[in-house]
Amino acid sequence: MPSKVIYSVEERLATIVLADPASRNAMSRELVEELNAALDSAFAARDVAALLITSEGIDFSAGGDLREMALLPTRSLAEIEAVGRPIAELFKRLAAAPKPVVAAVQGHALGGGCGLACAASITLAADDARLGCPELRLGLFPFLIMPALRRAIGDRRALDLALSARLVDAHEARSIGLVTRCVPRDALATEARALALRIAASSPDALDLGLRAFHESGDLAADLAIERNLALRTLCCKSPNLAEGARAFLERRTPRWDYGMLGSSQ
Repeated sequence: MPSKVIYSVEERLATIVLADPASRNAMSRELVEELNAALDSAFAARDVAALLITSEGIDFSAGGDLREMALLPTRSLAEIEAVGRPIAELFKRLAAAPKPVVAAVQGHALGGGCGLACAASITLAADDARLGCPELRLGLFPFLIMPALRRAIGDRRALDLALSARLVDAHEARSIGLVTRCVPRDALATEARALALRIAASSPDALDLGLRAFHESGDLAADLAIERNLALRTLCCKSPNLAEGARAFLERRTPRWDYGMLGSSQ
């Protein structure tokens, strides 16, 4: 059976493609498990500095697999939880992603697809994109994507999308923070890849320690967050990559990073 997710690495960028266009890249258990495996590979790989998530077909993802969902009421509670576990693990991975994740969204991004879009570090949306959480229309609620939604757009707007079950276009999605940028459809692939490659070419220490600061200080009081970030900044400044970056800037050349330096998981 063909893979539903395609994984490749080039120029320190891991590209992950949702590759089940016949189902509109529905978040079936098989696709989600392959996506989790691809994320694990990218996060663990020393030759990967950033990730790019894209998709085949006209839609980024139509969300949950309705055929799987229709069978859930006939199963035990334990079986239902087991079915939901892979998607829960997906959003747990993204919430603590140790490397930057760029998503490129076109067409529809619904339910889990909307969650995947807003859980990425940076999301570019084509100007034809439509995003939303229509689960309530199906007798469900966007339980597992709600933490990502709240983090991206805040409580009131997250509840608006969840309770109204309405879809928003790319421009509104950008204005409320659901996506980062809106670009022409024909420029989406090029701009998303260029952005991801630019991030992947950054200092490995700055990326690693910077994302640690972002994740570890988010729930702290301001003074504790500043102290935590000071400690991580100190580690970053200790790396010879900082000196290399400064020299390269002054000499107007591309930095030659050492990928084995202090603080880097690269």
